[in-house]
Amino acid sequence: MVKNNIFYLHKGEGPYHFALLHNAGGNHLFMNSTFHFLSKKGLSLALDLPGHGKSAFRPDQDYS
Repeated sequence: MVKNNIFYLHKGEGPYHFALLHNAGGNHLFMNSTFHFLSKKGLSLALDLPGHGKSAFRPDQDYS
């Protein structure tokens, strides 16, 4: 899914909520196995930060 130029995946339900953030130069695929494991325990969210993976780079933003 894409919202506001940010790509994210969400899966699962339950009492726990997990937000997975990739490292510099990574994307949501970096955490794929962890995402699927945690989605069995609760709601999991994995996103691509701006300019990474499937998220758009916005030249009008300051990334420093």
